[in-house]
Formats: sequence, structure tokens, C-alpha cells
Amino acid sequence: MSSTAFSYAALAFASAFGLFLLISQYRSFAAIRKVPAKVAVLGFGILTATATLGLLRYGFSDRWVEAHDLFANLGWYMAMPLIGATFLDAGRDMEWSRPTWWRIILGLCLIFEVARMMGWQAEYKLIANLTAALAATLAVCWPNSDITSGSRLFTLAGVVSCVVAAVVIGTEGQLIGYLREDVFRYMVALGTLCLGSGLFFILQRRIN
Repeated sequence: MSSTAFSYAALAFASAFGLFLLISQYRSFAAIRKVPAKVAVLGFGILTATATLGLLRYGFSDRWVEAHDLFANLGWYMAMPLIGATFLDAGRDMEWSRPTWWRIILGLCLIFEVARMMGWQAEYKLIANLTAALAATLAVCWPNSDITSGSRLFTLAGVVSCVVAAVVIGTEGQLIGYLREDVFRYMVALGTLCLGSGLFFILQRRIN
């Protein structure tokens, strides 16, 4: 199995872990956090599907190329921004309604389409993910926040890992003998694992 397949396997495991936490404990979340929890499930579900299809594509068969390419776009242009928005909503108990979430999703689709038509996919990908990282950071570092130190540490570790992957490592060339795209996915896998844990603790905290 190729190194690419292994890095996708790590990302699939990390994303699936967050997905498992959210789904298995969904009933324990307070009512006002169930909607953002569902949105987070969508985000982590897209990431899990993307990574799993990458594993199938590079580890087993080329028949998964088209499906993986489709979900790869969703993973970077939709999943991470949704997870970042979930942190902001759940972390601050902003109680965004379902129509608000639908507007956010449609807005992300519209912005992506404009970026695609203008040939700005790479720029949009970076901006969207940095914005998601900023949203998660604000959610846990906001003054007078009731976020626990454990949730804050998990979230900030996830943010740092994902930002380093996107800004420092990238996906072109090699890094100390390893493909940068593989190191990139390992760093994102670590970030996703931490973000999933941080978000789980945020969703579980008690209502004041």
C-alpha cells in the first residue's frame, strides 16, 4: 500500500473518531446544541467519506477517482468551514436556527462557485480554512467564556495543527524525504482528532 493510502487511512480514522463521538453522544447534548451537533456530523461525515475514498483510490482501485475528487472539493470547501461555524455557535450558545444554517451552507456553495469560475480555488481553499480556524479560536478564547481548559487546549491544538499543515507544509514537493502531501494529511489528521475532541466537550458542557 502506498504512503498516500496510509496518510488517507490516518485522516479517515481521525475524522471517523470525531464522527463517532458526536453521533454516539448526540442524545446527551442540550437541546440548543443539537442543531450545531448535526451540522458538525455533516462536516466530519464529509471528511470521513473523503479520506475513506482516498484510501480506496490509492490503496485498492482507480475506480474511486471520480467519487474521491468530488468529496475532496466538499472536504476543503465545505466541511472545515462548517466545523468552524459549529464551534462558534456551540461555544457561544448563539442558537442559530436551521434556516440560518441553510443560508450558511448555500453561501459557502455560492462563494465556492464564484471562486471556481474566477480560477481562485486555491486562494478560496486557504481563506476558507483559515477563517474556520479563526472561528474555532474565537469560540474558545472569547473573554468570559465558560469553555473548560481541556476543551480550549484540544481546540487550539487542532487549530495549530491544521494551520501549520495549510500554511507551512502544503502539498507540493518533499519535506525531509517525505511527500509534503502525506505530511500535510498526517497533520490534518492530528488536527481533526483534536478538533473533534474539543467540539465534543464544548457540546457536552452544562447550560448555565
